[in-house]
Amino acid sequence: MKRILSLAFILPFIFTGCSSDDSTTPIDPEGPEETSAMYFVMTLSEGKGPIKNGFLKGYPTLPSGTIDNATGNTTASGGMGGYRQYGDRVYRMFDDNNGRSLGQFVFDDKGFYTTKSIAVEPKIAGSGNFVLSNDHLTGYYFEGANPTEIQLFDPISMVKKGKLGDYATQIHQLENEYQLTGVNFRAIGQHLLAVNGDKLYADVTFGKNQEAQGGMFDGVSKDVHLAVIDLKSGQWLAHTTVKNTGNIAFVDENPLYYFDENKDLYFITQGVKTGGLGDQSKIARIKNGSNEVDASWELDFNTLFNQVASGKFSTIFVEKGKIITLVNEIALTDPQTINLTPIWKYVSIDIKTKSVTPIQIEGVTLVETPAAALGVSKIDNKRFIRVVSEAQLGFYELSSDFSTAKPAIAIGKGGKPQGLFKVNRK
Repeated sequence: MKRILSLAFILPFIFTGCSSDDSTTPIDPEGPEETSAMYFVMTLSEGKGPIKNGFLKGYPTLPSGTIDNATGNTTASGGMGGYRQYGDRVYRMFDDNNGRSLGQFVFDDKGFYTTKSIAVEPKIAGSGNFVLSNDHLTGYYFEGANPTEIQLFDPISMVKKGKLGDYATQIHQLENEYQLTGVNFRAIGQHLLAVNGDKLYADVTFGKNQEAQGGMFDGVSKDVHLAVIDLKSGQWLAHTTVKNTGNIAFVDENPLYYFDENKDLYFITQGVKTGGLGDQSKIARIKNGSNEVDASWELDFNTLFNQVASGKFSTIFVEKGKIITLVNEIALTDPQTINLTPIWKYVSIDIKTKSVTPIQIEGVTLVETPAAALGVSKIDNKRFIRVVSEAQLGFYELSSDFSTAKPAIAIGKGGKPQGLFKVNRK
C-alpha cells in the first residue's frame, strides 16, 4: 500500500479525450449523498517508452499558482502516464512497475492505496485497452493473447467474466472481402473500444507485424475498419470504415475519442505512415445510434493544415460545437521524439464550418503532445489544457469560448503534468 493523503476517498474520472461529458454520468438511484472533494495532480518525472515514473498528489482544494507535487502527501510510483475515470472509479493500463496491467486504484480510509488488477498479455501493444458500459457495471477489454476476442470483466471486483465473443470469422471475411494481403496480425478492440447505449464500437486490426509489434502502425489496409457489436447478445451488427487513412490512433490511457453532448462519437485516426508519423490523419464521427461512420463529415489533416508535409491530430475534446485538438507545426520525422518535442499547437475547430482557430496560450506558443495523458481536463465546470513547453509546465484554464488559455497551475517540482482530476468522497 502507498500513502497518498490523510483523507479517505474514491477516485472518479473526468473523461476528456475519451469519455462522455458530465451529462452522461448515471444518476445515483439512491439519491444524492453528502460528498467531500479532493483534487489530484499526476506528474511524470521520467517518461520515455515504457518508463512512466512520477507522482500522484492530493489537494483539499483545486490548486493554483506554483505547486510542489513531489513532496508531502504524495505517492512516487511507476505507471503515472495517465488514467481513465468512470464515475467513482479510476483505472490505468500500467502498474506501479510500469508493466502492462488493467488496474483499478482502491483507497482505504487512511489514504493508502492498493491496486486491484487483471493480468494481461504483457507484450502485445494495447493489451488491457478497455471500456465500461454506460452504467459502469460491466467492463470490456482487449487481451493480446486472444486478439480476435473481446473479454468481459467486473469493473468493481476486477474479476474476469469470460468473453463477449470471438470475431475471428467476421475478421477473416473482411480480409477476404477487401482482398488484403500480407496480414500477419488480426485483432479487435486493440486501439478503440467505445460504448454508446447497447452498442460497442471496436476497431479491427489487419497488421503486417507479428507478436509484440502486431498492430503498431502497421495496417495493410488503406482504410480504418470498425465493428459494431450488440452488447446484449455479443452479435456482430455491422462493419464500417474511415476511408484512406491507414491507421487508427494508437492508445494507452488516453483513448483519443470523445462523445459530445448529443452522444455523437468523434475519434482520431493517425494516418498512413509507420511510427505514428501521420499523413492523412482524420477526425471521424459516428452519430448517436448509427452503425456507420458519417460519410457527410470528417476533418482531414492534409486539407486543413496543408502547409505541414506530414502531420496528425493528437488529443481530442468535444463540447459546444467545437473540437479541441493538437496539431503539429513541423513535419513529423522521428517516432522517438515526436511526443517529447514542443512542436504542437492547440487549436479549436468549429464542427459545422470546420474553421480552425489557434488557441492563444499566455506566454506559450508550442507544446509537447500528451501521449497517454489527456490534453483537456474538465473540473468544476472549468476546462484545463495540459501545457509542456520549454519554459512552462502546468495546466492552463481555457476561456469559455475556447479561444484563450491562462496559467492556472504551475508544476514547480514533480516533473511534467500528466493528470488533473477531482475526487468526490461519499
